[in-house]
Amino acid sequence: MKNNLFGEFNPVNAQQWNEKIIQDLKGADYEKTLISENIEGIKIYPFYSPESLNKFNITEQLPGEFPYLRGTEQKIPKQIIREDFVVNDFEKANKKAHLLILKGVNSFGFIIEKPFKDIDDFSKLFQDINLSETEINFISNYNHNLILSLLIDYIKINEINPNTIFGSLNFDPIGNKTISTKESDNSDFDYSQELNTLFKQDINFIPNFKLLTVNASHFKNAGSSSVQELAFALSVGVEYLSNIQAKNPGSFAPRILFKFGITSDYFTEIAKLRAARLLWAKIIEAYQTHSLEESKMNIHSETSEYNKTIYDPHVNILRCTTEAMSAIIGGTNSLYIKPYNTTFEASNEFSERIARNIQIILKEESHFNQFTDPAGGSYYIEYLTEKIAEKSWNLFLEIEGYGGYSTAFDKGFIKENIELLTNKRDENFALRKEILLGINQYPNQKEQAKVQSKKSHKTDNKLIKVYRVAEKFEEIRQKTERSKKRPKVFLFTIGDAIMQKAGAVFSENFFACGGFEIIKNPSFKSVKEGISKARKSKAEITVICSSDDEYPDIVPVVFEQMKEQTIIVVAGYPKNSINALQNFGIKHFIHLNSNIIKELALFQKELGI
Repeated sequence: MKNNLFGEFNPVNAQQWNEKIIQDLKGADYEKTLISENIEGIKIYPFYSPESLNKFNITEQLPGEFPYLRGTEQKIPKQIIREDFVVNDFEKANKKAHLLILKGVNSFGFIIEKPFKDIDDFSKLFQDINLSETEINFISNYNHNLILSLLIDYIKINEINPNTIFGSLNFDPIGNKTISTKESDNSDFDYSQELNTLFKQDINFIPNFKLLTVNASHFKNAGSSSVQELAFALSVGVEYLSNIQAKNPGSFAPRILFKFGITSDYFTEIAKLRAARLLWAKIIEAYQTHSLEESKMNIHSETSEYNKTIYDPHVNILRCTTEAMSAIIGGTNSLYIKPYNTTFEASNEFSERIARNIQIILKEESHFNQFTDPAGGSYYIEYLTEKIAEKSWNLFLEIEGYGGYSTAFDKGFIKENIELLTNKRDENFALRKEILLGINQYPNQKEQAKVQSKKSHKTDNKLIKVYRVAEKFEEIRQKTERSKKRPKVFLFTIGDAIMQKAGAVFSENFFACGGFEIIKNPSFKSVKEGISKARKSKAEITVICSSDDEYPDIVPVVFEQMKEQTIIVVAGYPKNSINALQNFGIKHFIHLNSNIIKELALFQKELGI
């Protein structure tokens, strides 16, 4: 490291790189060709350099140093492998927990469906579990005060060192109000009494146990951007602190757990978690707390449901893997990977094992437990971190301008803000500008769904809609599968070899997304040969795949001879001849700007599906 290996080379600055790029483009527009904008509204450039870092001097920051952008710990933190499961029988849940500990789990999310009655129930759940080595989290929509009280009693009765107890309560009344009709129907809903009753318990007895959870994952599961998710999470966290009746509410910041959803937007998710720690640290610093240690953000991450699918469900495993990597590299304190099949059925031993082993492989084989902030210093990720921090902060201030999260929510701002983005994203998926493998591109044509796609809950007034972006595609395809006869699509490939192949691949993917049967063919030597084969196939739809220059000669002949037997479709948008073809009677053109959901629905209607 003492020798400068590149000392003989002159340094190259950003301007020189740009000049070289412009030269290589040979007159093409630089911005239109190489600069894009992601869903966060952040411009993505073709290269990054030290000049890309405007505000963050990363070389002067170390992990564990305020404002904790690079992580909250100086030492390499313990990798927390969490698994959530339903508890409706305390003894059975205890047995499952013991098995999971043997399989590498060191954190549990107990989804309490059967309420605790007394300390005996509590003891049954935790019998012979070493709470000093196992993190415990309670996911319940009620009895938070009782759960906390029982936990404290259990620790005292069993003489456990309370400083070794880590975990959380999923007490999040604002989050419940955001997605649950029960609270949202009442704009006067007041949780402050329950909140302060909770904090009046002997909370100092278990200093490392989190009493509040900000479920920012609700926003990600509703299709929000990382900027929105982070801004809303910060606003909810500030509102909780503002409602705690104490001289210095900021001192209660360490008792809050932030739960973020992680999608497949790999680098953005890394940057989001880094920006989250930075902004929260700055917010808590403003409370003038006793110690900067109190401004450390506690982050739990879980894989999002927004991008998971019913079709080709094993692809969900790949999505979860990259999401887990993003969360760990971003510095999450704990992580839960949802089993790949939870979108359409209850998880089972196999799917839970696969999800769990993703983390264990990352830990034991990829050595993700042996570093802190490996992304630090990456020009691109530092740039993303800075931009996400800026945009999230501006949105946070806008929410505060309404008077805080609850007021902004009641006025419809939160829902409207998310829907502006999700409407755009839904359209991007329908136009296949964003790809969901196996759903809107490259579907498995031999597959049939095992279950029906669940429609999102209907929302009115202010509720945000938690949904999966694949739902509309799945409903279209399942509608085809339920029909008496699966429609056939005949690919009429003729003419220019390159263009016909491109049209055929495009058309195959297009109609396969709707569950149609595709009949592929070699290139036809003549229109007559193609018509003969098409008639024999008895296909309900015939897609002519050729070039724009050849369509005026081919399409009218095929249409005239086959219009009574099949729906004629042109693969492409031949600008010079489209008006003439439409005047001739051609109604259907599929191309890059076609909304696949709307088009497939029209074909289904025309076929009586």
